[in-house]
Amino acid sequence: MFSPVPFACAQVSDTELRLAQVAGSEIANSILKSQSLAQMPRISDPGIAAQFAVMLPESAGKGDAPDIAELARLAELTEISGRIVRAYVLAGTGSNSNAGLNEEGRQMAGRNFIAFLPEIATLYDYRVRIAARMALGGAQLRNALSPERLADPAVGEALRAIDDTVSGVIVSVLGCSADDKIDERWRLERLTLLLSRVENFADLLDTAPSQEIADQALAAAISEQNSPLAAPFKDFALSILR
Repeated sequence: MFSPVPFACAQVSDTELRLAQVAGSEIANSILKSQSLAQMPRISDPGIAAQFAVMLPESAGKGDAPDIAELARLAELTEISGRIVRAYVLAGTGSNSNAGLNEEGRQMAGRNFIAFLPEIATLYDYRVRIAARMALGGAQLRNALSPERLADPAVGEALRAIDDTVSGVIVSVLGCSADDKIDERWRLERLTLLLSRVENFADLLDTAPSQEIADQALAAAISEQNSPLAAPFKDFALSILR
């Protein structure tokens, strides 16, 4: 089925994934049970920081191209971290999705994002590192598969799922990095990490909506033309469109 492409040995074990799932559920429950922002789990608390470390195993962001089994584990970790981001942002809004928010809910979600910048930074950066490895694995998987296998609808669906996950992470980071209501240094740190992984993303985005993502980055570069964010936005867009 595969040509001899040298995939790296799996970095994230099934045990780490199971522990991450448990820790993620515990943090999500803590957020839901909090009666006020003051009661929310904060990463500055050593106990919460320890839970974050279990929920976001460092091994997921290390290594070369993941094999198929690890790609599945990385996708699950991406889902877990995304669920916790949403839990923080939507706390107190009475909604479990951005789409269901009314104007008051959107304002509260915006305030929550600002209130929990340290936690969201940790989660966003983790998602970028995972997405970079997923992009590399997805690109190498395409190269390893025969034309016949690539034509298989199930294989195509799996590859599109990788594309969608990676693209979703990129779009979310670009979006928050372009939000001038957020601290500029915080935005620059997120964007700098994203740019540092652009080679991984560019390989995969040859077959994904690279033009749309590049347009988003270029629009942000124009909007931020008088700030330190303009250059990395532009560099990211041009690298995607190489």
